[in-house]
Amino acid sequence: MKLRPPAWLPRPESHMAGLWRKRSGVDFAKAKSVFWGWKSAVAETWNLLEDGRLPHEGSQSSVLQSILEPAHREGKAETEGASSPNVDSIRTAWAALGWSTKRQCDEWPHLMVAALRTYPGRAHLIFQATFDVDVVPSYMAEDTINFLLHMRESPKVREKAIIPFDTPAAEDLLSVLRYVLEKSPPDYLRLRQSSLYLFTRMLASSLDNVADLYHDLVRYQHPMHKNTRLQIAGRLAGSPRPEHKTLAVNVLQRALAETDLDINTPQGAALCTAILTAGEGDSVEAAETGSSHSTPAATPAELFELLLQCGLEPNLITYTTIIRGLCLKQELDAALQVLQLMLSEAKTEPDAFVYSILMNGAKIGCNYPIIQQVAQSAAAHGVRHPFLWNDFLQAIYTTALNEARRDRQLKRPRVIPAFPLMVQAYARVFELAPLRKLLPDVNLDFVAAADFASSSSGASRNGPSSRLGAGTNIPSNRHWEFAAQLAPTVRSLPKLSPVELVEPTGSTLATMVLGYIQGLSNPYDVITFYTHFRRLLQTGDPMATRLVRDQSSQVHDCVVMALTEFEGMLRAALDVVSDMLRDAAAALEADKEGGSAAAATSVHGGHHPPPSVYTWSILINGFMFHRQYKQGERVLNMMRERGVEPNLVTWNTLLAGYARAQRSGNTISTFERLERTGKEPDDFTYRGLSYLNDQTSVVKLLELRQARAVNAAADAAGTAVDAAVPVSSEAINKAPSPVLLSRPEQSAVSSVGRGADNGAGRPRNPGAATNHRGLTNDVDELQGLQGEVAEIAKMMDEEQRDDAAAESGEEKRG
Repeated sequence: MKLRPPAWLPRPESHMAGLWRKRSGVDFAKAKSVFWGWKSAVAETWNLLEDGRLPHEGSQSSVLQSILEPAHREGKAETEGASSPNVDSIRTAWAALGWSTKRQCDEWPHLMVAALRTYPGRAHLIFQATFDVDVVPSYMAEDTINFLLHMRESPKVREKAIIPFDTPAAEDLLSVLRYVLEKSPPDYLRLRQSSLYLFTRMLASSLDNVADLYHDLVRYQHPMHKNTRLQIAGRLAGSPRPEHKTLAVNVLQRALAETDLDINTPQGAALCTAILTAGEGDSVEAAETGSSHSTPAATPAELFELLLQCGLEPNLITYTTIIRGLCLKQELDAALQVLQLMLSEAKTEPDAFVYSILMNGAKIGCNYPIIQQVAQSAAAHGVRHPFLWNDFLQAIYTTALNEARRDRQLKRPRVIPAFPLMVQAYARVFELAPLRKLLPDVNLDFVAAADFASSSSGASRNGPSSRLGAGTNIPSNRHWEFAAQLAPTVRSLPKLSPVELVEPTGSTLATMVLGYIQGLSNPYDVITFYTHFRRLLQTGDPMATRLVRDQSSQVHDCVVMALTEFEGMLRAALDVVSDMLRDAAAALEADKEGGSAAAATSVHGGHHPPPSVYTWSILINGFMFHRQYKQGERVLNMMRERGVEPNLVTWNTLLAGYARAQRSGNTISTFERLERTGKEPDDFTYRGLSYLNDQTSVVKLLELRQARAVNAAADAAGTAVDAAVPVSSEAINKAPSPVLLSRPEQSAVSSVGRGADNGAGRPRNPGAATNHRGLTNDVDELQGLQGEVAEIAKMMDEEQRDDAAAESGEEKRG
């Protein structure tokens, strides 16, 4: 049968040249014979692998048996019954043969070929244990490493699923390579660039290993093509850990110095963008296992400076990426400096997205100076994109909300006096007509034209605020810092002509509704707003329908949240949820015959949106706030039984409610239930645990959790490799058939605190309704939820009647 040399096997000419330099006379003739014999054996072994005939019965080796049998006995004795010899025991058995170097040189090629054919799953152990630079020619070491690597990574081999044995783990192959690099001179091993790429790809799940591989190759002075360096740097750049990004810059610096790489090519610019892109996830767990080579971590600003020193000519994408990264790290001053750098560069002008990212970062950090400067700069440059000004409106509300939360004298339900200033800012950019239709009882023209926004103490009850409409009461005789800081900025915004005003988006209107509702001190004013909004939906008003379609349940969530904060209003909140369920079930029933289930559970014209997982979480929060724990648990159970999966916010809400009530048993139980769902606790979870006065139980819980994590890691790390007992012909014949061995939303309302959207003012994606909002598209489930809500409402009515009767009886007895 004609051999099929694998594509990864280096061309013989490249290795023969080395033999010619090192050998002469009879030695060269013998070396040439060994060379061709080795190449043919490796190609034949690969053909056996591709044909699914490994392990191979006819490849038994007495030398290999004589090594593995004592190694197996030694390994078994040292590990109390473990069936796999390790590298040290094989090395000891190899040395115990007492052969000379010449004898080892003669026997080693046969030994390695037999190992690849008979014990392919353990060949890497045998190679590492018997490797000696004076015994193993460099081409044999290179071919063996390539064979092991491609046996694991070859798409052809994996697609055919022809390996009936465990291939070496990625870390094991890295260990083999590092051992050879450590034990050989710099000019000994020369792997192909495609092999280095495969190593990089194979190790991508552990970037510390990628870092170790790069450092070892540099120390060994192994040649690396610019594309190989870009691959390594690209893997490291995608890490959320700063030390990996810093190393990616180091890789780029060396590539620029040692190759013809141009940083301003598309490939170089893409790498720089990846380096500057900051991840939003928490990377603490990624830092638990570190690289053996430490790289000092740089901040996003320092990374940007290093890339500029490399010759980077930033474009709009690069600037946007670094500003976003700085904002995520709350390095807002540095982000503003980058914006100013863009403004000073004639070639790159910031767009609305850049301003929006900066405003969103300043909003989250409640940074007044940055909010002011971004708003003024955007206005001066004529930026009118609604995303930016949505963020500005949300910034006004967020700063007011945070200020109210810090004031312990303001008890729930708090009145957040942000709406008048929000109206003035809104009127500078957006058309008033859509908002006027939503809030007909508010004299928006008067509020927009009034000058009371300059007062940092808020408007008095008898002042202009009393003309906003029923219930818009703002606390008087109090200094509000948000008004003092942001009112001058609002007044400085240019007044646009009617034709220049921007049409508000759904996010814009939802933010304004949020500000309005949270400024009401009377729950009946909330009900009045909802009654009007429901009427708009029932009549099919295009603006109201579009608002619900764009923002889903956001307006309803604001109403439910506001009502649940008032004493005696949980029943009214349940009525809102019932409206939502009734319309969702009716719409789904209507579409059942010819329509889409996904469309039915989104929004129909004139219908309420279905409750999302956010709505249910808000309802649970209301029950927990009013210490109606059984009802909160009932809503949770109802969700799970009816196909609405609670998210992390739901569990955190339940946990925090129990913790605030100092019910430590329920708190710990909720934490354990959360973990059993496969969700990972976050900062809000641990903040909820901190509400407990009894921290002893919390400490015990966290210690138990840590112990479980350690045990799980130990179990994973202790998975044994396949048994290294000698394989008999009978065992080979009984080998199993080949198989392919393949190797789990934080805020229910958003970063503005009560319902406006997150992510720089972007609206939620209504098309993802059935994917991330926790909706059910089953008519029976929706009707079941509606019945459950009605049952809860009935129980609440009965409890209220019982309380009233008991109170009346006490009065009569008195």
